[in-house]
Amino acid sequence: MLANKQRVYGLNTSVGQNKDVTIAKNVEEKFNDNLVKSHLISTGRTVPVAVSRIVVLIRINQLLEGYTGINPQIIKLIIDMYNRDVLPIFYACGSVGEADIGILSSLAELVIGKGKAWHNGRLTDTNVAFEQLGFERVHLGPKDALAILSSNAYGVGQLIYGVSRTERLLRKSTTILGLSMEGLDANVTPILSSVANANQNPFQIRAAAQLRADLDGSYLFDHHQRKQVQDPISFRSATHILGAAKHAIANCIETINMYLAGSDDNPMLDEETGEILSTGNFDVTDISLSAETIEQSLTHVSRSIFQRIKHLNNDQITGLPRFLIQQRGFQFGLQTLQETAMDADVRIRQMAHPISSEFYGLAGDIEDHNSNLPLISEKLIDINDQLSTILSLELYNASQAVYLRFHNQSINELGNKTQHNGYITAFEMSFRRLWMIGLITRRLIKLERLSSR
Repeated sequence: MLANKQRVYGLNTSVGQNKDVTIAKNVEEKFNDNLVKSHLISTGRTVPVAVSRIVVLIRINQLLEGYTGINPQIIKLIIDMYNRDVLPIFYACGSVGEADIGILSSLAELVIGKGKAWHNGRLTDTNVAFEQLGFERVHLGPKDALAILSSNAYGVGQLIYGVSRTERLLRKSTTILGLSMEGLDANVTPILSSVANANQNPFQIRAAAQLRADLDGSYLFDHHQRKQVQDPISFRSATHILGAAKHAIANCIETINMYLAGSDDNPMLDEETGEILSTGNFDVTDISLSAETIEQSLTHVSRSIFQRIKHLNNDQITGLPRFLIQQRGFQFGLQTLQETAMDADVRIRQMAHPISSEFYGLAGDIEDHNSNLPLISEKLIDINDQLSTILSLELYNASQAVYLRFHNQSINELGNKTQHNGYITAFEMSFRRLWMIGLITRRLIKLERLSSR
């Protein structure tokens, strides 16, 4: 390409609106170094090391596809860094989701041996890590810098991290739902296989089957006389709501898998013709929309959890003491915790507000469309934090309801899964220990991590 003097974006021309500026052959390395430096614009909080690891792995696989025309030595160095746990430090803000150039610049900075990095999970100077491991920095040639930077690997990697945690939380929420049903003395007919199968929705059928498995052995299946003829919808249709969320997750994963199987590079090398071609493959609107659908589904999950918490406190529905008060007269019960639950629910709804179409034209209006995927992915992680809180509150309320219903015989009345993963001892239910909410939240997070290993 250089030999026939064809103008190629990012190879012998500058980028963005400066695409009309020609780069002389004798300043190629300086141009590439400056391209990296000028795009070190990310700010905000440091993302988890786990996200950095996912992002780098995505970019390695993309580079190995051969569409970038990058120097193979750079790919080898990035692979070696990944295998020796040397990872870039990414900051959350700095990309609008049409290739994460402003964030992936941290990876390019690492390749040229500058800045700081994670090494075995610890912050260190890149040059120190390179010296310890015998790595040599790579000099960036034509198009090498853009080949590293021009990708949505950060937004997608962060989304994978968020979706993975959402899946674990929804699995845990099923068990907690089962415990809430036991605390309420709920009707189990809505989750019976004959009822679920009649709907013919595979996601809802699986959600009901999972809940039945968690409740296996529970007193709820003993056909005893129940006080309520029909439960509130937050109980009756809980598996339908969870099924909808899992359906949204499945669609998002399918969209992500399509992305991972292809290339989002611009420009790209056509291996058959040898031409370097301009593309629009960096647009990930479909992924952003699928992620926003997950976030919308979680508003339904969250609100139904909040409703269940209220119902568990309602003596007219449960037949238990109002606000699950253990000793009448001088205790307030769990009524005030409804405020904490509502706060978490409202935060989830606020964060789930769609933003994929919120953008302006940049770079002289050359870049006039954005997907906002990194911000959407970040919001999902934050939503998960609030969902963990409201789930912990449901667990707290459900455990107290079960204790009040059965006292020390609770463990004998619960399902196989709810008694092992959901039940909390009466000691922990002491209303003088509201700090237990924080402990329960930490337990829930710990259970998530254990289940992901």
